[in-house]
Amino acid sequence: MKKATLLIGSLLLLTSLHIFAQVKRPSRNQNTALVDNTTTTASQADGTPVILLGTIATSVSSREKILAYPRLLPQVLGCDVKGFSFTITAGDKTWSSEPVKGAVLTEDIKDKIKEMDAPKMKITIDNIRIAYNGSEMTAKPIEIEYSH
Repeated sequence: MKKATLLIGSLLLLTSLHIFAQVKRPSRNQNTALVDNTTTTASQADGTPVILLGTIATSVSSREKILAYPRLLPQVLGCDVKGFSFTITAGDKTWSSEPVKGAVLTEDIKDKIKEMDAPKMKITIDNIRIAYNGSEMTAKPIEIEYSH
């Protein structure tokens, strides 16, 4: 009797797992992303993937948010940031880094963001080189302003 009960229980469990696996769950759409509680389009009109600095999806932010996650993040799966150029403008002073390989802001860049001081600051990340769908392309530049 115990073997029959155990067998029936096992069959019920396996059937439940099979049914659960068959239930169609909504999948995450690869063309949109939820960033800072805002849905953004993951691709430009020309099909180029959107690249964000950390989770900043707006053109106005803060120094703290910029430094909180100093990495370029593609908003489409299968996209890889190969490199970029970086410029920071503080009033009438401008500083540009050497071209950066990869997706992470260098220590020099982070130090300049911390040290440069003006009422209005602007960072520009351009020449964002990406690999996507077997091709290399350039993503749209990122411009973020913040007040000190």
